[in-house]
Amino acid sequence: MAYNHGREERKWRIWKEAEERILRKCGVDEDTIEKIRIYDRADFNATRRFYRYLNDVGEYLEGCLLYTSPS
Repeated sequence: MAYNHGREERKWRIWKEAEERILRKCGVDEDTIEKIRIYDRADFNATRRFYRYLNDVGEYLEGCLLYTSPS
């Protein structure tokens, strides 16, 4: 199944808003919450790049298998 960026971003945003609500309730200052958000967003983008690359490689390998005949 292909990586769906929109769906994954929605899931991430919902998770992030819930996490930030908990952090605010616990008294964490906004600067710290912002730093965590920036770090988590960078991690989300790295994961997105990984799965996009993985999907491209998978499609390439499937194409190679279709065009090679067994000897």
